[in-house]
Amino acid sequence: MKDKTMTSMERVLTTLGHKEPDRVPLFLLLTMHGAKELGLTIKEYFSRPEYVVEGQLRMRKKYSNDCYYGLFYTPIEVEAFGAEVLYVDDGPPNSSTPFIHDKSQVFNMVSPKVKETKALHKVLEAIRMLKEKARDEVPIIGVAVSPFSLPVMQMGFEMYLEVLVNHPDVFQHLMRINQEFCIEWSNAQLEAGATAICYFDPVSSPSMITRQHYLETGIRSENEIKLKELSEYMGVPFEILPVGLDYIRQKINALIFQWRTKCEKRQTRIDIGRANEKLAEYTMVFHQIESLMGITEEKLFFEKVFALFESLFAPVNILFVPAGCSPENGIWFKENDQTELLTEGKYFVAPIMFGNENYGQIRIYRVKFPDYLDRYRQMVDVLTGIIGLAVSNAIKFTVKGGRIEIICFAESENEEFRSFCVKDNGIGVTQDKSTNLFKKVHKSETSGTEREPGTGLGLMLINELIRYHGGEITVKSELGKGSCFSFSLPRVIV
Repeated sequence: MKDKTMTSMERVLTTLGHKEPDRVPLFLLLTMHGAKELGLTIKEYFSRPEYVVEGQLRMRKKYSNDCYYGLFYTPIEVEAFGAEVLYVDDGPPNSSTPFIHDKSQVFNMVSPKVKETKALHKVLEAIRMLKEKARDEVPIIGVAVSPFSLPVMQMGFEMYLEVLVNHPDVFQHLMRINQEFCIEWSNAQLEAGATAICYFDPVSSPSMITRQHYLETGIRSENEIKLKELSEYMGVPFEILPVGLDYIRQKINALIFQWRTKCEKRQTRIDIGRANEKLAEYTMVFHQIESLMGITEEKLFFEKVFALFESLFAPVNILFVPAGCSPENGIWFKENDQTELLTEGKYFVAPIMFGNENYGQIRIYRVKFPDYLDRYRQMVDVLTGIIGLAVSNAIKFTVKGGRIEIICFAESENEEFRSFCVKDNGIGVTQDKSTNLFKKVHKSETSGTEREPGTGLGLMLINELIRYHGGEITVKSELGKGSCFSFSLPRVIV
């Protein structure tokens, strides 16, 4: 809350401006209650505007409410039409017998002149006097009964419902008269000094009349032509347009909500599908690469390579270009329009190595999933590069006739990493030397089995590659028995 004490007007305007006032505004809509403060009967109290003004001043001083209430009593509006008002000692004034006894009287009704009507003139005078007292520091609330609710006091509830449902001509005429009076009466109160008008419309409550009937009868007759034009434009029958407009609004909101929900569901399914697809693809690639590692026959190796690229990319065609040959002399995997593909110049290249020998390259044309090319290329390049370096290192330190194993360990679906091992039965190293194999400061003092010098750069490079991609590498080695280099890489290599 604010430290500064606000006037009632400042408090109300601050609240309406969606800002924090010094306290919550208090609106007590007090009417007949001032009679008790002045020691008057209710009829005496409302007989003079000075009494009402004094009653409002005293009640505000007593209760510290934030407005003056210009209303004398609700039946004052039908009193302006000539109806009588009933006064009681312990309650608000009420309307007497309705002045419309037959619905045909409606066509002879005229709207009263507000400023020439004695009862209404007293209210306007009281508002002017309150305006002088308030000095723009306290809101003054005027009141007008809606044209739709006023007929309850004019003709009684039973006759009004009959007119509302069964006699639209009488209803429309009555609404025109009441609208004219309501507008003139509201403007007169504002001119007298009222800050705002409280629009009193109890009959519009859904507990008294259905929403559909209220919308159908609550449209001003002079808007009928525009509504008919709108109904023709929208293709909605005019008879249901008042309800139809509200229905359309609700329907559009419902359709927007359903569309958003449908889009979110579809996107969720797509995201889940992509995640599953991505997992399945990587799993497939790991299995395919694992199957290539154990092949010892050249022919079988090429068959497996072609099958791998076919399953990964579903290309239009695959071309194998042997080392030293031009693409025109290459070997096509499928029979189709090969000349068009050669001139197209758009393909994905994969170099083919077997037994440390370059056999050429494979060109994959028009792949089905081009968005995944970089992902596959990175994954395959990283794996083949690391495994190639590790195998090359193992060969270097393994005697002829020795054994080198490449192992791809089994995995569970929840594991984020995939593990590999390159194992040999070569010369090995001591435990103290194995701890420094991957360090940049380490200089290898061990020569290969063919007396080739060892620099240590190969293992350092392997270590850097693996760690760059979020993996780890370890070594177990025993002098004279061999080494086992184990490394892990994320399932998804970025």
